[in-house]
Amino acid sequence: MNSLNQLKQNIVVVGAGITGAFIGFHLSKLGFNCSIVDPETDDSRASYNNPGGINPLHGPGIPGEMSAFSMNCYDAHLEVWDEINHLAEIEFNGRINTRLFVAFSEDEAEQLKQMKLLYDNVNGFSATWLDQQSIREFDSRVSVDVVGGLLTTGNATVNSEKYNRAVLSAAYKLGSKRVVGKVSAVHHDGNNISHVRLDNGHKIACDVLVIATGPWMEKINNILKLSIPVRPVRGELLLIHPSTQKTKHDVTWNHYGIYYRGDDYLWVGGTFDDVAYNCRATASGRDAMLAKAKYIIPELTDPLIVKHIAGLRPMTPDGLPVFGKIPGWSNAYIATGGGGKGLLLSAGFGKYLAKLISTDSERYDFQFLSSGRFK
Repeated sequence: MNSLNQLKQNIVVVGAGITGAFIGFHLSKLGFNCSIVDPETDDSRASYNNPGGINPLHGPGIPGEMSAFSMNCYDAHLEVWDEINHLAEIEFNGRINTRLFVAFSEDEAEQLKQMKLLYDNVNGFSATWLDQQSIREFDSRVSVDVVGGLLTTGNATVNSEKYNRAVLSAAYKLGSKRVVGKVSAVHHDGNNISHVRLDNGHKIACDVLVIATGPWMEKINNILKLSIPVRPVRGELLLIHPSTQKTKHDVTWNHYGIYYRGDDYLWVGGTFDDVAYNCRATASGRDAMLAKAKYIIPELTDPLIVKHIAGLRPMTPDGLPVFGKIPGWSNAYIATGGGGKGLLLSAGFGKYLAKLISTDSERYDFQFLSSGRFK
């Protein structure tokens, strides 16, 4: 598809979270006429409510079928950081960080030693196994009950809310248009969508439709007559100001962790609760996170809680995202279902979806992520 044809193509991206932002950013760079439909649901947007980790070496399908794509997504972030900073002029504090994974049992220690093999085989990443004494020498705050840990470098991190706003701002400066509303219907001729109608009556011409709604798939499924099983899972997070020694690294155990934010504050997370679309922060979630944080670092007693937030993560039954062309529609694509890896995947979603749309190329094989796998 040449640039003249791209300028004539009206692409509607439904969703203004970090995935929708990156899709708009890359499509606008290619010259498409891109509209980003923003439902203004910031309070429950997981893109804003997470510690900002961009971690490609662990998660569903890793090691395995997600390994190469996850690394490509990681690279897709770093290769545009300077451009986004220049366009948006929003400091999102992007950096490479250090993380200590701790184990409280021999089984957990063995799992971390297997993870070390991944770090040892990827350029730019490294991991060192630490015994109990070495952990205490590295970070004396950590519980004396740990049996060992893996000290890693290479993962990236950002201020997630500022990052989302920066990528959106960059997309808009490149030509994407913000349209406020929620999709209520599509107009189509057979399997080709021609217009998108919003709940405020606004009607948008559509040559290509992209679904990047995160966990909000129920209504989209009804509108497009789909049955893509993406469900919302609530995750809670605390922003604390500790009274103890501050360090510039993360410490995690299983899915709980204490994350350095880049200033005097720490994020503490996280929880996973199947509660449909209930995105309220809860006292039980707060208490669980504080208890786990204290278990990992006993000195974290009665920290000042600055903020308690919750967001909805889009989860699929097999833990893998949904990405690519939507079966049954000639001009509709989807990028969602990243769960706890949504931030990592977002840059790759934007980069490769733009390639799929601009070239309609079969050389990008994402069939293992197709929504058709849930038939």
